[in-house]
Amino acid sequence: MEKWKVLVELLNAEEKKEFVREFQNELKDLTEDKVISVSWYYKMLRENFAPSDNVILEVIKRSERARRWIIMKSREKCKRVEEVLSELDVSHPSKT
Repeated sequence: MEKWKVLVELLNAEEKKEFVREFQNELKDLTEDKVISVSWYYKMLRENFAPSDNVILEVIKRSERARRWIIMKSREKCKRVEEVLSELDVSHPSKT
């Protein structure tokens, strides 16, 4: 799970809230298994709270779809970082 933890830590609060919307059913299952409380589940849904990394990791353990979603989000971030780095390299050439 350590490698998944690295990817989950890349998510910002808005992406974590998106995760809640996308994986409501999986999060509901966590309440049934007593991993999270029912009140916390509804706080995430109704009050737009971001889940902790540990809650997301618990969903990832159980859901192939969640693992694919995390990989997709991570790739999007990496692509954006590569674009920014490329722009910086062009605008700030090194002196050799």
